Amino acid sequence: MYTAGRTLLAPQGGMVFSQGDAHDGVFIIRRGQVRVYYTAPSGREITLAYWTPGHFIGGPEISGGGVHMWSGVAIEDCAITALPGATLQKLLVEMPTFALALIDGLIAKGKCYSSMAQMLGTRS
Repeated sequence: MYTAGRTLLAPQGGMVFSQGDAHDGVFIIRRGQVRVYYTAPSGREITLAYWTPGHFIGGPEISGGGVHMWSGVAIEDCAITALPGATLQKLLVEMPTFALALIDGLIAKGKCYSSMAQMLGTRS
């Protein structure tokens, strides 16, 4: 799977993707840690999560299209595999276990979004 994508090296503090940029596929963290966050119009940043090796980031439009709703910055030096949407779709068809793992990842991310909404909605 890693050979199907291209390797990106993101130094500590480097952007993996930025809110508002064109979206195409996902990024799989192979080494390092990435903070994914939203920047409000006021400039305030809200962290969604810190993702570690084995996690994918850059959704939710995993097959491409639209723009990134969040930004991702390397918290430490990272090695990341970028899988473009077309490549990702091909892998999903050819590797059912990969498709199931991706579904599990989407479920985990949905829970993160839900938890964040609950925390923000119940703050005093």
